[in-house]
Amino acid sequence: MRNLPTVLIGIFLLSILTSCTGGGTGSKADPYFTGYDGAAMRLPPGSAPKIFYYYSSPRPGDNLLSYNLEVANKGAADTYGGVYISGYDPTFIKVTGVEISEAGDNIDCDWDAIFANHNWQAVIYCTFLGDSSGYVNLGAGRGTLDAFGLDLDIARLFPSDVKETQLLGRKIGDWVHNLRFKIDCDTSTPNKECGIGVDWTTADFDFGAATNGDLAIGYVTNLYANMPGDRTFINRFHGKEFALSGDRQSYPGGELAYIPFEVEIISWPKGLQQTQQNFMFTSCYVYTTYADPQVCIDPYPDTSNRKVCKPKAVTYPKGQGGPVAITSIQQENTPRAIYFTINIQNKGKGLIYALPSLHKCDPLQADRVTNKDLNTVILGDIRLANEHMQFKCQPQNKIRLDDKGKGSIMCEYPILYNIQSAYQSPLVISLWYGYSETLQTSVLLKRGN
Repeated sequence: MRNLPTVLIGIFLLSILTSCTGGGTGSKADPYFTGYDGAAMRLPPGSAPKIFYYYSSPRPGDNLLSYNLEVANKGAADTYGGVYISGYDPTFIKVTGVEISEAGDNIDCDWDAIFANHNWQAVIYCTFLGDSSGYVNLGAGRGTLDAFGLDLDIARLFPSDVKETQLLGRKIGDWVHNLRFKIDCDTSTPNKECGIGVDWTTADFDFGAATNGDLAIGYVTNLYANMPGDRTFINRFHGKEFALSGDRQSYPGGELAYIPFEVEIISWPKGLQQTQQNFMFTSCYVYTTYADPQVCIDPYPDTSNRKVCKPKAVTYPKGQGGPVAITSIQQENTPRAIYFTINIQNKGKGLIYALPSLHKCDPLQADRVTNKDLNTVILGDIRLANEHMQFKCQPQNKIRLDDKGKGSIMCEYPILYNIQSAYQSPLVISLWYGYSETLQTSVLLKRGN
């Protein structure tokens, strides 16, 4: 398990390793980019007792129950996330390092993102809950810079020696030079509306320079760094973080970590002899699904000329090494453009969280999880080989899945060359999403004396 510093994780950028696939059935050549697993949890044999005894006059450690949770990255992408433990009665049970807030005021903040031509923009929305009054709407495009504004170049906040430090083969200053934080307020409106935004341009990054999945991790952690509160989607007062390499040629088998949870019985209910307690472990993490099938670019598919390829659909019967799978890609060729329809499905055992709502995966927080928080996948990257900023997609880079976990997006690619011959090119696709799985165990607590 890697220990990622809070400051540096916000600027981890990366791109996607390529795997060779042919037209027809994808993932023929790379044995790693298959399957539907992500970060899988399990309690190793012997680590989850079925019966535990409480002692009113304990020796040191007598009333401590330990769980050693295994988290293994069985998919192909790198992942960053956390694990929470819940389901127990907090009136007489305490988990070391976990602080459960009492009922009261709370601020519910979300962010949303817009992606166009490798330029990401985010806006933050906050609502006061509980006894607090009022509503703060922090939406993009509201207000004017004439009233009040701030445009902050994040790179200026980093000392020169830090910006010269190497990270994933590049200087930190290079990673953050396109990251800006903006505030835009209009005090003349009745509601004093303000916009808080993050603008991060990634078009000039080398999309083949680092490990698959880190670009999504860097994007999410950058945006959460500008939100109020813990500045990450993992609440460190409720859970424990993990960062694990994926199962690829550079790390066969994937990385795993053992995350300990220490449970203490702090008191015993009067008159009680025994009670059943449940413990549920919830994982919340960022994941990426990647594919690069060879597609046929043919402006005139109906001509009788001899050509090196013919357009046809690509299917993936075994997935790409992630819980959200690209199941098939259809293409329609015309003289001016090619239309790709990308079909995806949740093939894993958990829930898909929209990246702006991944903090709500924490079962110990008060924010309500609604339909808008679930079943949304971001099309983080789509290109032919190295040709960025050419595709136009509908819906715009967001894929909404239905009740059966299925969704699709259509992307238009303009023909760049006025030729009759056909040629093959890799269609690089990268899906970004949050994912959550649960694991439950129970223990019978008995009074020992």
